[in-house]
Amino acid sequence: MSFVCAPARRIGRQVWRWTVAALLIAALLAGPVQARCSGSYLLPKLKASHPAIMQEVRAAAAKTVNTEAILWRVDTPGRPASHLFGTMHVSDKRILAMPEAARTAVAKARVVALEIANTSPGAMMQAVQKVPQLMIYTDGTRLDQKLSKAEFKQVSGLLAKAGMPAQMAAVVRPWMVSIALAVPACEQQRIAGGAKALDAVIGAMAKANKTEVVGLETIESQLMSLAGVPEADQIAMLRVSLAFMAQRDDLFETLIQSYVKRDLGVVLELSKGMAKMAGLKASGFAGFSRELIAKRNQSMFKSSRVHVEQGNAFIAVGAAHLIGDTAVSYTHLTL
Repeated sequence: MSFVCAPARRIGRQVWRWTVAALLIAALLAGPVQARCSGSYLLPKLKASHPAIMQEVRAAAAKTVNTEAILWRVDTPGRPASHLFGTMHVSDKRILAMPEAARTAVAKARVVALEIANTSPGAMMQAVQKVPQLMIYTDGTRLDQKLSKAEFKQVSGLLAKAGMPAQMAAVVRPWMVSIALAVPACEQQRIAGGAKALDAVIGAMAKANKTEVVGLETIESQLMSLAGVPEADQIAMLRVSLAFMAQRDDLFETLIQSYVKRDLGVVLELSKGMAKMAGLKASGFAGFSRELIAKRNQSMFKSSRVHVEQGNAFIAVGAAHLIGDTAVSYTHLTL
């Protein structure tokens, strides 16, 4: 019997809990909270197993500007300096250990701007219910028609472990699957147990100081950006994720260590390299980079500019938005 797609509103009600959990990187896996993920730093192993590809990754990363810092000062004539800070949206203690200069800047800031000001479950649920079609197919399209039988079986099994009803796996859009599979269970469990990602910690620090907290984007706009990645690129990126599922903890640890070491250029370039390592023709990186980084950089620059021009603003966005020649920091610093 084939699964008939229900109307969008009905499907939205059926999956809202799972969708909200995925977007919050919340835990749907049972088991005790782990203090730390068990992954290891993967780059030395990849260099040994795929030296030519890693050489390409390193060469491309070396050409990327602004990759060795996460805190930038922006001077505005006649106004107190503002600061741009690159975050990683996870709760690992090494990420939460902000540089003292960044903590001081938050404490003294007139206003703190985050990507999204309110990421509470209630706000997430309201946003998801408004635009369910961005997360699930509502036109009869099915994910199992776009993947091989083996790929879809793997996806279904992984989503089932995440608590998703089996009949829903066929109608979830590829980007949603990639998000759900990107973060190890230990991080999901920490978030579910009440741990806060770095962005939320910064917001809490500001509120404790009675500092205004504003958002540069909305939840809906972020969902639109995610859904705006061409579907072919969504599928390509999902295939890369599936190819490296066994190394998910290692990749997570590698991202954290790359952030801590300020080796930010390698983070984005590694996605393209991994596709080649897996023998895939496409990485999906082009659409991802355009929709989720370059376009959002422009939008967040425009949203943050008024705060920077008024002075003493602390702008915190994902570190990927502060590297490269389309970065929020690059645009502010070259005005």
